[in-house]
Amino acid sequence: MSLECGTIFTREQDLREGLFGGVFLFMLEVLPLLHERGIRPHWRIDTACYGNVVPDVLEPVDPDEAVLPEIPLTSLRDLDRRAMGGDFEGISRLWSSYFRPAPAVLEEADRVDPGLDRALGIHYRGRDKLKASWDTNPIDREDFVSIVVDRIAADPVFDRCLIAGDDQVFIDLARRRIDLPVTVLDAGEGHKSPRSAVRSGARGLMAFRDAILLSRCRSILQTSSALPSFARVLRPEVDCRRCAASKWFGEIPYFPVAYIPPHQPEDPRLRSVVEKAMQDDWSVAAGVESSVWDSAHLPRSAIARPVARRHGWRRFLTRGPRSS
Repeated sequence: MSLECGTIFTREQDLREGLFGGVFLFMLEVLPLLHERGIRPHWRIDTACYGNVVPDVLEPVDPDEAVLPEIPLTSLRDLDRRAMGGDFEGISRLWSSYFRPAPAVLEEADRVDPGLDRALGIHYRGRDKLKASWDTNPIDREDFVSIVVDRIAADPVFDRCLIAGDDQVFIDLARRRIDLPVTVLDAGEGHKSPRSAVRSGARGLMAFRDAILLSRCRSILQTSSALPSFARVLRPEVDCRRCAASKWFGEIPYFPVAYIPPHQPEDPRLRSVVEKAMQDDWSVAAGVESSVWDSAHLPRSAIARPVARRHGWRRFLTRGPRSS
């Protein structure tokens, strides 16, 4: 079947979820189809929580100038959307062949960057993740700071910490306990945060800035969140580890979090904390093929399974976002 596409677009009400595990993921899912067909479209991506993601946060790379039809992103996903695998190098090549950060995002990242090549990046997702037992398992703030301190002690190369996240209590605690120079990014706002004075476009810019800065670190330690996990799409070689489960709550593993390997602390007590938080991780589910980890993308049918439980994400993942 032929496919002509000059511009891919969304309306604000089409994309209501997070930037990295929602908006960017939905765009990634159709890139294999576009690449295979040699299609290089313009993009006009409007979202409910992050404003005009394209062009304010991302810029298309070398779009064709031919005048061709506009197609909704939701229609392309219905036609052919792939599941992402664990080959971050392949995914990164595909992503960067279609998108680059908008200049305003890079300018903001460069302005904040103190030099991160020997830094430990830390991301603690609190708020909704502390109660989302269908998605992950919570880690106490004190325990996670102890895991960070243990990680620093195990690798004396670290000369700085970059702290990001949406939990100001954790950030304050980490600043007191970490015995290294610390760069703190303003506590972020997730898409589920209460209404605030932060403009949606600024929220998207700052979130992508945080992911870019984390990708520049020597290593990243996180609980379970799409934002720090997306750093591996931006820079596949970065050492990124998670300390909490990514549960199989939808039809397919939740990219990019699912493919971030677990951290193993040196301290036996902290190792037990991580093991407890990793309970019910998708990777221990029966029937998971090892080839999934080696694939950049694959047909959804190769890994999809029925959704076992009912919750708000069931409709979102199986049918896509609301269109009206």
